[in-house]
Amino acid sequence: MSRSLVPFKDGFFDLVFTSGVLIHIHTDDVTQAMREIHRCSNRYIWGLEFYADELTKIEDYRGQVDLLWKENYSQRYLDLFPDLTR
Repeated sequence: MSRSLVPFKDGFFDLVFTSGVLIHIHTDDVTQAMREIHRCSNRYIWGLEFYADELTKIEDYRGQVDLLWKENYSQRYLDLFPDLTR
């Protein structure tokens, strides 16, 4: 059993929403963040994130590196969690 990272019970929320959050989570950690979002959602996951057909690292974000990635997050959710539908 994996340890929960956020202090909410499974299925606690009807809707879990992100806007410009996943794009700032390092690619090594974003899957775990998405697992937590999925775990806490009872019904809907709504994400408003930067899109790219494939994982794209933004080399310079406000003078910093390793702070922004864009990808097809909706497809990544569908690949990770077969119970989800569009």
